[in-house]
Amino acid sequence: MPDLVIRPAVQDDLEVLWDFLAMAAYEPDAEAAKAVPRVAKYLVGWQRPGDFGFIAEQNGENIRAAWARRFSAEELKFPYGDEEAPKVSIGVKPNARGQGVGEKLMRALIGEAACDPKIPPVASTSASAFATSPVPLPRTALAACRSAWH
Repeated sequence: MPDLVIRPAVQDDLEVLWDFLAMAAYEPDAEAAKAVPRVAKYLVGWQRPGDFGFIAEQNGENIRAAWARRFSAEELKFPYGDEEAPKVSIGVKPNARGQGVGEKLMRALIGEAACDPKIPPVASTSASAFATSPVPLPRTALAACRSAWH
């Protein structure tokens, strides 16, 4: 995979994240994603305390993004696990699928989550399991902490 870089998402990446949220939510574009409250809640107010994410770049182009956000029980409006457990969003450009980048982004999220004592651990440490199941991020003993990504 030539020139793949995975870097932390920062405040200046907000518009990029909106584009990837639209892809993840099957909305036609970022403006449409912003207009759907149940979709927009995953980015409105980014980077509030507890938000974290990563962007994958290949040859200088943003090809994927994954981020996590904690929601209060009121924000979720239905039972969806522990409110301290982040909920993950991941978006990918169609031409960037099947390259293993999603797993690398999930491992970065897992590493970041492992450094936060407020995030409850879960039994599974399989990054691929999170692609199909809306479950909390796990804490792993071998995960790299935030300092490794900054």
